[in-house]
Amino acid sequence: MLLMGAAHYPELWPREVFVRDLELMKGFKLNVVRIAEFSWSLLEPEEGRYEFGWLHELVDSYGRHGIRVILGTPTAAPPPWLVRRYPEVLPVDYNGVAARYGVRREYCPNSPVYRSFTERIVSRLASEFRGYGHVIGFQIDNEVHWGEAGSWRYCYCPHCIARFREYLKARYGDVDSLNKAMGTLVWSHRFNDFDEITPPKPPFDLYNRSLTIEWLRFRSWSWIDYVRLQASILKRVAPDKFVTTNLMGLYPEIDYYELCRELDICATDVYPKFGSDRYEPALPALIYDATRNMSRDRRFIVMELQAGATDGYGYITPEGIGVFKLGVSPEPGEIRKWAYQAIAHGAEGILFWDWRTRPIGKEQFWHGILDHDGRPRRRFYEVGKLFSELDRVSSIVEGTSIESKAAVLHSYDSLWSSDVIERGYYDHTYMGELIKAYKALWMNRVNIDVISPRHPFDSYKLIMAPFLYLADDALIERLRDFVYRGGTLILTPRAFTKDGYNRVRIDTAKIQELTGVSIKEYTRLPPESKALVKFADDSPLMRGEEAFGTSWLEVYEPVTAKVLAYTKWNWMVMEPVVALNSYGKGVVVTIGTSIPLDTLMRIVGGLLLYIGIEPVVREEGHDPNLEYYMRTAKSGSLLFIVNHEGVGKRIKFRLAKEVSEVIELLSGEKIGPGVIELSLNPHDVKLLLAK
Repeated sequence: MLLMGAAHYPELWPREVFVRDLELMKGFKLNVVRIAEFSWSLLEPEEGRYEFGWLHELVDSYGRHGIRVILGTPTAAPPPWLVRRYPEVLPVDYNGVAARYGVRREYCPNSPVYRSFTERIVSRLASEFRGYGHVIGFQIDNEVHWGEAGSWRYCYCPHCIARFREYLKARYGDVDSLNKAMGTLVWSHRFNDFDEITPPKPPFDLYNRSLTIEWLRFRSWSWIDYVRLQASILKRVAPDKFVTTNLMGLYPEIDYYELCRELDICATDVYPKFGSDRYEPALPALIYDATRNMSRDRRFIVMELQAGATDGYGYITPEGIGVFKLGVSPEPGEIRKWAYQAIAHGAEGILFWDWRTRPIGKEQFWHGILDHDGRPRRRFYEVGKLFSELDRVSSIVEGTSIESKAAVLHSYDSLWSSDVIERGYYDHTYMGELIKAYKALWMNRVNIDVISPRHPFDSYKLIMAPFLYLADDALIERLRDFVYRGGTLILTPRAFTKDGYNRVRIDTAKIQELTGVSIKEYTRLPPESKALVKFADDSPLMRGEEAFGTSWLEVYEPVTAKVLAYTKWNWMVMEPVVALNSYGKGVVVTIGTSIPLDTLMRIVGGLLLYIGIEPVVREEGHDPNLEYYMRTAKSGSLLFIVNHEGVGKRIKFRLAKEVSEVIELLSGEKIGPGVIELSLNPHDVKLLLAK
């Protein structure tokens, strides 16, 4: 059964409101709630004095109404008494100034005191509720990250510095090896002892690149280790409950692929219109395809999905303080559509945030399914319709899986090296290039996996590796093996620039064997400048056509590769800029400038056709605001069609594979095979079962 629910905070409301909520939920097909993740000051109002009676009453009440429960460990918001009595748990900025208490996440994951209190409250929570059959799982903390309290979201407390030095010692063994690997003689930074090492601070580009990438890796590891601490307790005390934590989409500061190794099932939070009046439909799809592949068994749920207009939010950056404006309300049909998009990409459950909009505290205008007054209105009825539909089709969806022959490589090391350490060096960003690469596949109507560099490559025919700025020797060998065995690899500018220590790579012999080119010259392009990209008349891709590149230009000397396109820019005239190399049984396409999405989409489309990856549909015309995604079962396939636009559409397409019967599950309408014609309302969804 698909999980269908919401976050619920009955502790914020009078008892009679909770009773009313339960009655509404009962007639709503809602089958799960997530609760208690911000309740530490109620569970332990004073140090060592626990009060779980109120939570037992709530959990019992949900059970009587047939509602499952996911319990949140309450560590995301330490109670005031803990911080007052043990101020050493607070994160500290580079100048030694501790964060002020008053928001949430005011703790350092490396604090021994906070870790001790974490062990106590998590152990007690698991012990109290391990015997409840309808308590199905635990969510660790809430959106683990350095949080609103941190100075630029970094901590430099003595515990972080000490553990960072231990981390370096474990990685390098001795200080001489560290000095050699990091090139610390530059600026006379040769260390005699690990205790001489201090972490870098923003702006990071002022510091040793190798030391800085290790600091960013350590910061990620710190949160993974903190999640591991809680997960080990929960699995030991309540082994029959699943353990998860709610990720924040593609949050850049923690390697989610590594973090999810500690979890039974992944979960993510998605707010398509947070901080923006419009949204890019491919971005939630990218998040889901990444989350699915972060999970050990490709299972995930959406723990928080936007149910209404979002609140305003202040934030801190190295440039100062900013603010997200109050959000716009989802248009009719958008909430339902967002949920189906998640399920299309593999979600096994949808929980909205939250059930009822709160009138107190922070997030007063972060709207839930119900408004402040609790009266059912448009959004309530839309979610009710969704849950009723999902209840009908749940058994069919459950028996399906997602099969992908194309993948996008998602490298946190490359992200940290380019977008964080060398922030602003390039006019294009790692995340921007990742999204563009993903969308080039997404618009070609194929299923996609978004994978880490450590993921097995052998099941894919094509891998896109956008802006693969940092790649260690092991990754290069794995990509060489992938291509040699018959895979197709697409590389974009600045690939393999750095080695695993974040040093500029000097020995490029193996890369030249793979790509068939060496880099002759490179330059950043001024913002107003464009480089002509002219495809050769004999190019198998975009034959004779022209495009323009921006941001960066690198030109090549062919070694074994065939030149597909030449560039003209300033003094560079007829220099190779796109090349195709045969390596073993496979091919590599190397692109030397940041090309527009439509050009990349066509290059990708040509390669997909060449290597035999079929689109899930063959459409007449191409609408970038339509999404097609396929889930597969032994007896057939399940095609999700999502209209991401607020206008109605008439569509015509063929399924890639021959079928004998097609049923639109939400209406029950039988559709003849062959050319399929459908009408979609604004923000509408169709769900086709093909046999």
